[in-house]
Amino acid sequence: MLLALGAAAMAQADVLSLLKQGMAARQRGDDDAAIYYLSAAIAAGVLRPNDFATVLASRGVAYDNKGQTDAAIADFTAALELKPDFGDAYIDRGLSWTKKHEYDRAIAEFTQASNVDPAHAFLALNDRGNAYDEKGDFEKAIAD
Repeated sequence: MLLALGAAAMAQADVLSLLKQGMAARQRGDDDAAIYYLSAAIAAGVLRPNDFATVLASRGVAYDNKGQTDAAIADFTAALELKPDFGDAYIDRGLSWTKKHEYDRAIAEFTQASNVDPAHAFLALNDRGNAYDEKGDFEKAIAD
């Protein structure tokens, strides 16, 4: 039993190291390294659902930065399946839909973000306004 606990503690420490390296890579703009380290942390299989959702969303941002929008959307979707009230993931997925010129989907994401995360509604409404603008619906853009 002690051996199992020791192995679990080491796995947690390794994952924490991977997460730190992944976030540091994202901060310095090295999206390839961020994806590598965050993927390794995910593969370890020891993250709790809320943490797993956060790591997926972070990797999704790195994918999106690299122009791998479909991979980003897949990560944001998986994160939202684990944490349905994750406002930032809705915003990030909305931004990805905007890059794909799927403005109605983006607008729905930003609306959902403002509903589930009122503290960040100003960001979601700003992004929704931008999507309305891109769509040519200027009155709704101004309203947001």
